[in-house]
Amino acid sequence: MTVAAPSANGASTASRPATPRPVQRPPKALELIRSADRSEALPPSAPESASAAVPVQPPGFSPEQLAALSAPLNRANVRQREQGRSRVSYLEGWQVIAEANRIFGFDGWQRQTIAVRCVAQAERLIGARGTSRDQKSGWGVTYTARVRVTVTAG
Repeated sequence: MTVAAPSANGASTASRPATPRPVQRPPKALELIRSADRSEALPPSAPESASAAVPVQPPGFSPEQLAALSAPLNRANVRQREQGRSRVSYLEGWQVIAEANRIFGFDGWQRQTIAVRCVAQAERLIGARGTSRDQKSGWGVTYTARVRVTVTAG
């Protein structure tokens, strides 16, 4: 792709190759926590270069908790299921609760359901696919939920 640079009178001059824009990935949750805590930890008069020079640990999180939050997921705990024509990866709810208890302690966090919405409900066959004798009539229901997780640090 080339881009023509306009001259002062509006006419196009020699074209130059366009530089591709780098693809940006969305930030991880821990990165968002760290950047928010850094901005709160610095006084308003501090220059921005000071925050880049000195790494700031989020207040209240221990080095062990930060290491656990930064660690990759154990792939053995990631489940997959078919939904429509694609495979969906997910963590089971009990596993997420167990990890939060392990990292923050039994009483170190809480969750609050903000909203629940039924997005689909229909009569369908329930049971193992491929063999009609193992399937029976039932209902398929899909919900989405918005949940707030609050960590009590320190």
